[in-house]
Amino acid sequence: DAFSRWLQQSLASADGDALTHYRDRAPDAARAHPTEEHFLPLFIAWGAAGAGATAERIVEGFEAGALALDSYLFHPAASLLCRETNPA
Repeated sequence: DAFSRWLQQSLASADGDALTHYRDRAPDAARAHPTEEHFLPLFIAWGAAGAGATAERIVEGFEAGALALDSYLFHPAASLLCRETNPA
C-alpha cells in the first residue's frame, strides 16, 4: 500500500517534517488513517527513543486486504545508549 511504503521511507530518512504533515503529504493518508488516534502514538514511540533514533519495521502485512499491521521498533542513537550505560 502506498501509505505504508511512504511511512517506511519517511521514517528511514527521519523526515520529521513530512511525518508531521502526513495528512497533506502522504498518499492516501485520509484513507489509511481517517482519524488520528491510531497514528499519533507513532510519534510518542519515536520521540521516546531520543534524537537520532532509527526505525525498523518489524511486522509488515495487511489483514483482510485493508488493515495494515505494520509495527516499528525504534533504536536509540548510539550516543544516547552510551550515556545511559555510563552516566556522567
